Amino acid sequence: MAALHSFARGAVLFVLVLGASPAHAQSETGSGTPEKPSKLRILLGTEAILHGADMFTTAHNLQHGGVEANPILAPLSGNPLALVTLSSGINVLQIYTIAKLHKRHPKVAMAWALILVGVESYAVTNNIRVHGQLQRAHTVTR
Repeated sequence: MAALHSFARGAVLFVLVLGASPAHAQSETGSGTPEKPSKLRILLGTEAILHGADMFTTAHNLQHGGVEANPILAPLSGNPLALVTLSSGINVLQIYTIAKLHKRHPKVAMAWALILVGVESYAVTNNIRVHGQLQRAHTVTR
């Protein structure tokens, strides 16, 4: 149980660090009030944070005997660094594509971003569930 609490604290700290943003001075408009972020920027920021949590929990589970469920990334299960690098590269490419697509097709871009947030939310939730199963299996084998 202590390992789960330690894992949860580490995951929360990781998410907080990923969510940190630099301070901004006065806005470009000169009004003194910062511009409100768009819905798309909020979704993409949320997706990036969730992706970081997914990579953290995936790497942790792989180190404790878990397996990668994504068939595209499964061959890299033995090398968590390569898995995180490839997955993050794909993620950055998707975010870039969505941002560019938003100019011409805002509804499609928003839908894509929402789907990514949903997929990443599922992945993180699943990884936490798997972590619990790995912990229970490890406790039983002692």
